[in-house]
Amino acid sequence: MPDIDAGTALLPEDCQSAVSRLLRGLDFHLPGQCVGFLIVGSIALGDYQPGRSDIDFVAVCNAILELDAIAAVHAELVAEQPSPGVDGIYVTAKELAQYPNGIGIYVQGARVFSQSGSERHAPSWMILKDHGLAVRGPGPDRYGIPVDRRDVVDFSRQNLKTYWTNWVDKRDPGTSGPLSDENVSWGVLGISRLHAAICGDGCVSKSAAGRIALTRFPAHAAILNEALLLRAHCPGVRSAYASPTLRHEETMRYMRQVIEDAALSRRPLAG
Repeated sequence: MPDIDAGTALLPEDCQSAVSRLLRGLDFHLPGQCVGFLIVGSIALGDYQPGRSDIDFVAVCNAILELDAIAAVHAELVAEQPSPGVDGIYVTAKELAQYPNGIGIYVQGARVFSQSGSERHAPSWMILKDHGLAVRGPGPDRYGIPVDRRDVVDFSRQNLKTYWTNWVDKRDPGTSGPLSDENVSWGVLGISRLHAAICGDGCVSKSAAGRIALTRFPAHAAILNEALLLRAHCPGVRSAYASPTLRHEETMRYMRQVIEDAALSRRPLAG
């Protein structure tokens, strides 16, 4: 069995046992199949928030795996250790060496999706290549992961036009109640990440994207700072807004401004 402990030592303390359990489960149910395991997401980007962030992974396998076995592994993991959440994809080394445009196994908690495009896109490949942490197997530089930064920009633009425009429209202050703290943080910082990618800053963390946005959208500093404080889960910090409705309205104004600015942006790509 591969040495698990050395790799998990790279992770935040509250993540180490979850990853060790997952790898032991894979080795038991699918012996010899998981030859690489890399951490991506907030941990790899240095923005992990205990109690709020999930563990995002890419598992590299010798072959296409049995869904029933994967489902059993993740069901056992959630039953034994429900938090933090563990989400990720299962790929082969051959798949990592190709531009991402396919579908495959994606796991979110105990749910297993056999034909999913989730996390098989250019930004995910860029984060894996530039920041992936190898818990088992070689580092990301050994997989020959191709990244076209123009694809990252194109994906980000399309995601703004579809997912995020729809997200904003569904939460118009005139037709929906005030946003929760989680939705304010998710919306403001999530859309800021895409704007940063479009402007050539690469794939950055939510917190880094918020700080970048403060320099580009200073008129919206109040809602950006609010979102950053919510993400950092700062206890005892009161909202800067007199009411949840006012905060909701400012969140929507900011997000619509980002969508409009990204549609017009023709800034040269960095790198």
